[in-house]
Amino acid sequence: TPHGGRSLFAFQPIAQGTKIFAREVPFAHVIYKDYRREVCAQCFAYAASTSRSIGDSR
Repeated sequence: TPHGGRSLFAFQPIAQGTKIFAREVPFAHVIYKDYRREVCAQCFAYAASTSRSIGDSR
């Protein structure tokens, strides 16, 4: 979304202990050092098209 990260919502109750997501191999997302001031580490929003950097409160 333009103003925040992504979310997941249930349309019906989910029983406790229900597996929601499974993956056989581990995975990770990283932000390369060169882009750390342009990309939000939480939602991966990209700010390079503006004159501001992520975390800039202007």
